Amino acid sequence: MNTSRWLTTAVLLLTFGALGVAPLAAQGTQKQGQKQGQEQMQRQQQMQQMQQMTQRMDQLRERCQKLDQQLVRQMDRIRDRDQLRDQDRDRLRQHQQLREMAWATGDMIQNMVRNAHRLQQMAGEPMFEGSQEMQQEMQQLQERYRAMADRAEESVQIMERLRERLHQQDRMSQSGSGS
Repeated sequence: MNTSRWLTTAVLLLTFGALGVAPLAAQGTQKQGQKQGQEQMQRQQQMQQMQQMTQRMDQLRERCQKLDQQLVRQMDRIRDRDQLRDQDRDRLRQHQQLREMAWATGDMIQNMVRNAHRLQQMAGEPMFEGSQEMQQEMQQLQERYRAMADRAEESVQIMERLRERLHQQDRMSQSGSGS
């Protein structure tokens, strides 16, 4: 009887296999493996994107520091003049205000970098890897940080242009007073 059952099972498996039914279990396993591979690839892409975003924010922070240094040099040049006119004092105040904005922006970017690192660490945790909803939320958060980085870059560009305009005014003022 046991031999008969075994033989029947073998015949059924061979028959269904010939019909393409037996590979369904293997196909399900294969699809599951493909899905896991795709999810892993998506996570790796997200990690790469977050690393790129962090690097970009680090570069922005460095630009803020450079902007601050340039403003300090410009302020020192104004202060080195023999006599400070009201116009020079106003220009110093403008430089100082722009410098403070650059500092605040640099601090904000530094905090964004820290949070991007935290986001990156969280994304790699098993709790987030297993939940599609949590991954979507993490993706949305990453997109928000990317948008903030875009806005921060625009702000830094504007401050750099303002610094250049202040510098041009300083040169014009200096050439006008030196004549």
